[in-house]
Amino acid sequence: MPGTGGVVSGGAIVRVATRLGRAILSREGPRMDELVRKGKLLEGAQYRYHFDRELYVNRDARKVFSLEFVEDNDEAELRQLIDMENRGGWLFYFNAPPSPTVKQALQRELEALSA
Repeated sequence: MPGTGGVVSGGAIVRVATRLGRAILSREGPRMDELVRKGKLLEGAQYRYHFDRELYVNRDARKVFSLEFVEDNDEAELRQLIDMENRGGWLFYFNAPPSPTVKQALQRELEALSA
């Protein structure tokens, strides 16, 4: 992610490789194609993947999508949420809302990256 010095932890790489490996081993080829399309949709809307937190983040739109949320929702739903105007603070799209403590920590981290 820009602003992080290009550092990607080994743990993040292992998590991504594990997800890909599980999908391949379980023969979820069509599901992998879907995940690739969703990733391209988000990247095309200027979202960047944050490996350490497994999030798609758009600092300008002030929106955050968890990887699980992206996996569990269809492209039409994602497109609608991407296109929806944000008139306030950060919007978090997670399957289960993050706790207030986690949300505050994420907001501080995202604000620091935006500075």
